[in-house]
Amino acid sequence: MILDRKYIIIILLCFIFINCSGKDSMITQPTGFVDPSDSSGGGSGNGIHSYSGFDQIADQENFIAVYVQGTTDLTGTTGWDVNVVGTFDGVDDVGFFKALIGYFKTDYNINSNKIFSCGMSLGGFMSYRLACELEEINGIGSVTGSHAAYYTCNPPNEKNIIHFHGNADTVVPYNGTSWSVPVETVHDFWANNNNCQDQSQITVPDFNNDGLQSTQFISYNCDQNTDVVLYKMEYEGHTWFHQDWGDDLNSSELIWEFFKDK
Repeated sequence: MILDRKYIIIILLCFIFINCSGKDSMITQPTGFVDPSDSSGGGSGNGIHSYSGFDQIADQENFIAVYVQGTTDLTGTTGWDVNVVGTFDGVDDVGFFKALIGYFKTDYNINSNKIFSCGMSLGGFMSYRLACELEEINGIGSVTGSHAAYYTCNPPNEKNIIHFHGNADTVVPYNGTSWSVPVETVHDFWANNNNCQDQSQITVPDFNNDGLQSTQFISYNCDQNTDVVLYKMEYEGHTWFHQDWGDDLNSSELIWEFFKDK
């Protein structure tokens, strides 16, 4: 069963200036800021809409951003069926996204080769699940998400992957838990899936001058010209990364820069 969900469509230039046909790409953003050990969490499409800044990027770069609301359980917790929080098991989130993508393909004539997903925390887990199950997804961005430990990923094709994660994250730990896969293991999984031949490490510029140096891992020379990128954010926690908030980089800008040429 595909649930009736709320989603916010941000089309900006499309409604004001041009016909919707010819939009370069679409990004869906599953959200859900849930500590799996604490059901007091919760997140919303309005939340990621507010802090991600993708509206402004979509306006400048001519793409459609869709902010998608997860299911809310009886405790008021919002999340996704990603084999992490049991109350969401059995919700057909993958079917919902597949139907949503079909709607935009039909009604907005989007480029079928330029469909991406990104999200934070459980939204990052959900983006990975979409990469694991939907051929239509070109690539995903995960901020503080991972693979679920009790989920087997069998990707239908190669995917472009970009991931941001603080190594001091206590909600979704960088080195994994009983319910989540270590972040670098996830990176290696996708590098192997894409048959990447090379990997490099780059030190992230210390924009905030705190003396801490984060690391970018890049797996490249992969099949279908895909790339797998991981930003290991030194002593950072469970957050969406903004230079205005004192971080060394802006994850939203880097996610779009990564997606736009894929």
